[in-house]
Amino acid sequence: MAKFARGRTRSFRSLYRAVVDLCRGPLEEGAAAENADSYVKRYTSADFGLAMIFHFILGLSSLRELAIRLAEDSRLTRLIGMRGISTSHLPKLLHRRPVELWAPLIEKLLHRLQPDAAPSCLWAIDSTTLTLGAKLLARMSGRKLERENAGAKLSAVVNLTDKRLKQFHISMGSGHDAQYVDDLLPEDWEISGLTFLFDRGYRKYCFYRDLIRRRAHFVTRKAGNDHFEPERAIPLDTEHPEIIADDIGILGGTALKDHERMLVRRVIKRCDDGEELVFFTTRLDLTAAEVAALYQQRWVIEIFFRWLKSNVNLKRPLGYGVEPTMHTILAALVVYCLALLLAQWTPSRANKRPVPLIASSIQRLRARLYETPRTGELRCLGFL
Repeated sequence: MAKFARGRTRSFRSLYRAVVDLCRGPLEEGAAAENADSYVKRYTSADFGLAMIFHFILGLSSLRELAIRLAEDSRLTRLIGMRGISTSHLPKLLHRRPVELWAPLIEKLLHRLQPDAAPSCLWAIDSTTLTLGAKLLARMSGRKLERENAGAKLSAVVNLTDKRLKQFHISMGSGHDAQYVDDLLPEDWEISGLTFLFDRGYRKYCFYRDLIRRRAHFVTRKAGNDHFEPERAIPLDTEHPEIIADDIGILGGTALKDHERMLVRRVIKRCDDGEELVFFTTRLDLTAAEVAALYQQRWVIEIFFRWLKSNVNLKRPLGYGVEPTMHTILAALVVYCLALLLAQWTPSRANKRPVPLIASSIQRLRARLYETPRTGELRCLGFL
């Protein structure tokens, strides 16, 4: 049981008890909003959500392994509040529990991750696919799908400085990445002055125009069918011979209507192997070499997806359906946010990196399963 000390100081017997107390309240709030437990006597939605969270914290590979761990570890079972759970019951809960129960917890963690200092102006947009079996996905969706299209797509907006997740969107099957940008960049998010890096998968003129309208900047690669008409050349820097062209012109060509034309900058860089990389950007305050180097920072979001799949162990959805897929991804994102919170504090002050590796934070969380949390950890989780 959690104990309350005098004042605002709070003590816990174990770090996992702190994680349970952090997550249980928002999960119960989400379940109450959806009236999810009106006919539930055992295995409430909050207990189910905690079981999914600990599935990824413990680095397990299947629901069967989770059920075995819950059956063998009585202390963990008491923490979550699930006793006598059967192996066959967890897959049923993936379909019966509403996905909306995760919303308050995700919102709380993302708000907790907001930086105290001035926010970074560099963000990356990208997506990754979690593969499903084609036959099983077609069975649950009611239509035939090709094997390469069988999967769930996670699109995300990630801060390039502190690896902080800002927005995300989950969809089933394949599709053009740019069709989800309205969910990734909602109108209520003030993006004026921010710079977004994305690859050719988000090639969509109306998306570019929307960023310009909202006074945001972007750096992206040229797609094969992009049309650009140069109007004014920018002098090249002799210190960077790899930059072979730098000019300002109209993206889309003069054939477009006046309100559809976009004045952007084009930078062409020649690589050592002879390949030419063409970038489009609205940043006029940078040199051509800085624009090319800026796009390379987009690799940070690939590291974010790699962390999810390797360290958090988000290999594939734990069920074959929309709800199981959503539950799986959302639980993994909760664990990632928890690890990012704990990564803001490290017991080794010799390591002066502002954000330690997420892998070390998750390993520390798993290793100190029932140990008393330290003051820095409780402060990062929001208890102090």
